[in-house]
Amino acid sequence: MALSTASEVATMKVLYEFTTRLRLSAAHWQFIVRLLQVTETFIVPKKILPCLIFCSFATVWLAGCASAPAPQQPSTEQSPEQQRERPVVIDELSAADYLARAERETLPAQQHAMLVRAAGRYFDNEEFQAGGVVLSFINSGYLASAPAQQHRLQQARFAAYMGDWQRVIELTNGLDQQLTQREQRLQTLDLRHQAFKNQADYVAAAAALVAYGRYAPDLNLSTEVWQLLAQVPAEQWRQGVSHNDSIMRGWIQLFERLTQALDENRSRAQVLSSWQRAFPQHPGVEFVTELLERPEITAQLQNVAVLLPLNGQFADAGRSVRNGILARLTQQEQPLQVQFIDTTQISVEELYQQLIDSQIELVIGPLDRNTLEAFNNFQRQQEEAAPWAQLWLNNPENKNDNDRHAFFALDTVAESVAAAELLEQMNYQHVLVLGPDTNRGHNVAETFQRYWPEQTDYSMRARFYAASTDIPDAVQQSLLVDRSQARIDMIERLVQQHVPATRGTTELHYEIRSRQDIDAIYASGDAQQVRLLKPYLDVNMSAFGRRAPVYASSAVHQEQLSRGENDLDGVIFSDAPWLLSASLAADVRQQFEQQVGRLSLSQQRLIAMGYDAMAIGPKVLAMNYLPGYTHNGLTGQLRIDAQKVERRLDWAKFEGHELKLERTIYDNQASRH
Repeated sequence: MALSTASEVATMKVLYEFTTRLRLSAAHWQFIVRLLQVTETFIVPKKILPCLIFCSFATVWLAGCASAPAPQQPSTEQSPEQQRERPVVIDELSAADYLARAERETLPAQQHAMLVRAAGRYFDNEEFQAGGVVLSFINSGYLASAPAQQHRLQQARFAAYMGDWQRVIELTNGLDQQLTQREQRLQTLDLRHQAFKNQADYVAAAAALVAYGRYAPDLNLSTEVWQLLAQVPAEQWRQGVSHNDSIMRGWIQLFERLTQALDENRSRAQVLSSWQRAFPQHPGVEFVTELLERPEITAQLQNVAVLLPLNGQFADAGRSVRNGILARLTQQEQPLQVQFIDTTQISVEELYQQLIDSQIELVIGPLDRNTLEAFNNFQRQQEEAAPWAQLWLNNPENKNDNDRHAFFALDTVAESVAAAELLEQMNYQHVLVLGPDTNRGHNVAETFQRYWPEQTDYSMRARFYAASTDIPDAVQQSLLVDRSQARIDMIERLVQQHVPATRGTTELHYEIRSRQDIDAIYASGDAQQVRLLKPYLDVNMSAFGRRAPVYASSAVHQEQLSRGENDLDGVIFSDAPWLLSASLAADVRQQFEQQVGRLSLSQQRLIAMGYDAMAIGPKVLAMNYLPGYTHNGLTGQLRIDAQKVERRLDWAKFEGHELKLERTIYDNQASRH
């Protein structure tokens, strides 16, 4: 192949050195170059070819440098998915053999078909960079039907290596029905399972796994299917899911019935037994038999102890939570035996023994930090785990790893998770977090960043202020207004230096410009701090530019006084649904206001917490085992993931002296509690 320009020669030399590093022999490299000469005639002008070649290799190079999966530490325990080996097409020939065959072929169709097989063999050996190079030089226009289908499979394998899961789904759509080899069908379905799982489409991922099982009947995939469907948001089961596969319909029925039983506090054991009778030939019957022996699913917790401070410094908080629990008990259909224990009147040693002697099945609390830490540390020192399930009402410094426990806290730091999720849903990409230079302020920023997308087209910046006097500088530096003012000052100096004084005073007209690459601002301070911050944001944003909306946590929603001040006008904040909607559980609110008068916002939050704690406490074991299950409560939409109760909140906006509900997590409020 003759190269006409020095740049083409240099490009080929660099690429040759690169392919040598990828274990492509000199002979194979020369063959690919000759193949490019043929392909070039039909595809691109010669001047553009070196650029395209370079881009192809650059893509693979970047894949190796930046996108390759990070090595993981070996684990002594394997998940069901790890125990299931990836399907591999049995082929005695190596990638080098197929490249050699391709070189001997005279017809382009055969040459490119051999390259498809060479790429596949590289992938089988996990040499994805070398396979990607070969794959990038294949012209699908030369391929007959069968090689074209195999080409799509190899493209999907490389896309999976690159983490481009949407591309994997597109390439493999219907492909398992077109391929003829069993192993290739298994590869295709395994790729679809991985792709849907990584995109959190767990129903589709399970369906791909069920289809996989039809080609591998000796494999028991029930545990894997269960683990996928357990992550499906419960709202999907409540609304109903349809599927044309008979096995999937059986799994769907199982989760719809379990969700309904949890919603209605009915016996899960009866639901599982009823499902077995309805689907006696389903491959999941044996797995469901095992579930019937698991207390995580079937246990009905009825003997309950509630640990609260009813005297002393935290008595008001303890009594508010107790009132919420009592309000829930009046509406609880499941018969429960509940005893309240004042944690200020008993030591943790005595408390622990009392719970043992009373054969308590469920503990709710403690609430205050000191008692919680002491009780948690005492439990961790015991040789055997406590026999009860427990819903803690705060987060200890060191959580225990007992999977029968969960931690429920009204924490403004955790609200930053809901903020990150909302702003992503609103299609904001570049966010500024402004907050106090405190441990809590830094924790909020770190938590927000942990849940913010990591893609290159997303960004998150954080700026902190040590005192209220630092807020103006923090705002100006964050919005780059200080740089705009510096440019204006420089222009004024230049004008004064170069405009003759005889011409009189020169008046400059200007407006300060703020940066326009910030889509939204999250203010993590309390009401007083955000009230000081918001006016500075207003005056420092360009009047002629797009103004970034300001979001905040429930910390800005304080007593009625905060609604009477216009400094918070326009701020959008998250809070418990019960505090933002007068119609939600109105009977509960009316009952308390008749007894104790108007409730403060703090009292409302704690009453709602007690109400929800009593609602989810009896099913805490099942919720730990079913991370997709959600309870629509007064403090938010609640789910348990990794022992932590996560809350999705409602959002409201300060408009003058009123609050306007901006976004609700669940439209059917009548079924929330």
